[in-house]
Amino acid sequence: MFIVDAHLDLAYNALHGREVLLPAARQTPGNIQEDGIPSVGLPDLRRGSVGLVCATIFCEPDDGKGKGYRTADQAHAEARRHIDWYQEQFAGGEMKLVRTATELPTAPANSISTIILMEGADPLRNEEDVRWFFEAGVRIVGLAWKRTRHAGGTGAPGPLTDEGRRLVRVLDHFGIIHDASHLAEESFWNLLEMTDGPIMASHSNCRAFNPTDRQLSDKMIKALVARGAVIGINF
Repeated sequence: MFIVDAHLDLAYNALHGREVLLPAARQTPGNIQEDGIPSVGLPDLRRGSVGLVCATIFCEPDDGKGKGYRTADQAHAEARRHIDWYQEQFAGGEMKLVRTATELPTAPANSISTIILMEGADPLRNEEDVRWFFEAGVRIVGLAWKRTRHAGGTGAPGPLTDEGRRLVRVLDHFGIIHDASHLAEESFWNLLEMTDGPIMASHSNCRAFNPTDRQLSDKMIKALVARGAVIGINF
C-alpha cells in the first residue's frame, strides 16, 4: 500500500525541541499539555510505508502571551528557519525534495519523498518572497490558519483581503497549489471563484460529522471534487 501523509509539522516540531529523527516512542515527551504526545518520527514513516509527505512550514502567530510572530517580517524570518531545517534533512538523505510531478515516488523509499507546504501565508510579503520560497521547494500554500493578512481562517470568519487576492494571482503565476484547509468559508468560496489553479485540502474532515468551521461542508467537498482536488483527513 502506498500511503501519503498530506500534512506533517516536522520542521515546527523539530525547531521546538521534538526529536523527529527518532521513532515517536523514543522521543522526549516534553510539555505534553502544550506540545501533545509525540506521535511521529521519520523512522515511523518508513516502517509504516509512507511514501510521500507534505511537510509544512508553520509559523505560529502571536497568542497574546509573547509567543509567535507579530509582523510579516518575523513570520518570514521564522519560515526561512524551517526551510533551513528541511535543507539539512535533504542534504543528509533523511528526506528527498519533490519539486515536480515527474519526481513523485511510486513506492516508499528510505529517503522520504517530501513536498513542502506553507500553512498560513503571512511569511509571503511580496512576489519576490513567493519566488524565493518557490525556488526553495515550496509547492503548496494555504492562505490561512487562523486569520492572516490574506484571508479569514479557523475561528475567524471573513473574505479574502485585497492583499490575499493579489497573492492568489502571484501563486497562480508560479503554479503553486492552493491548500483550502483552515480557510474561512467565505474565503474558500472567494478562492474558488477567482482561480482555476490546482487546489487541495490537506487536512480537513466532514462538517456533517464534526460541525465546526474547521471542517468542510458537503457543498465545499463537492466543489473540491468537481475541481479534481485531493482531500486529506485528520486523525
